[in-house]
Amino acid sequence: MLERIIAGLSVAAVSGITYVAYKHPAAYRTVYQPLTWLSLAILIVIGIWSIGAQSAYTQLIPLIETSKLPQMEDALGHIMYRFRVVFAACVGTNLYLLLLSYLPKLLEQKKKIKTSKATVSFAHRTNVNPQRGES
Repeated sequence: MLERIIAGLSVAAVSGITYVAYKHPAAYRTVYQPLTWLSLAILIVIGIWSIGAQSAYTQLIPLIETSKLPQMEDALGHIMYRFRVVFAACVGTNLYLLLLSYLPKLLEQKKKIKTSKATVSFAHRTNVNPQRGES
């Protein structure tokens, strides 16, 4: 249940950020760095927590009965799996935010290409030299 809510909110957040980056590049530039830093902070906090869990596990091994070690390793495996998912999500988020930061430049290049093709096409149809403006 919680996973579905998180997935839905994530899709909504990605859609909203993408819309802002596409329609309002100046506004996106103001939120780009805070979002990147937030993602990195989450990664650091989860990383520290994961290192602490691993350290606690190694300290507790001598105190646990050998028959319960597989259960402990299974529990630690779930913790480490979650860290890998969070790590991949943070790296993916930062890469996507970086891509969105280049979106205005990409759109500007596309606009220039369209404009130059239209100019060449117009010049070809009317026999006008676009450099000199002659007929």
